[in-house]
Amino acid sequence: MYRKASERLVLSLRALWRDEAGAQLVEYLLLVSLIAIVCIVGVQLFGQGVLSFYNNNRGQRPLRRSLSEI
Repeated sequence: MYRKASERLVLSLRALWRDEAGAQLVEYLLLVSLIAIVCIVGVQLFGQGVLSFYNNNRGQRPLRRSLSEI
């Protein structure tokens, strides 16, 4: 029984590999993976700088003005 399930899985994967929809799925997965990697690298590179910028400027100027100040 185990062997038949594994054989069905292999046959399904082969069919998906040969099918155009499977190729499109792989392309979309690669694109999403690339976007995720770029986001992670961007946060790693700029995250600490942005955090220190906001921490240094905290309290120096208000983010919102009240209606009475306008």
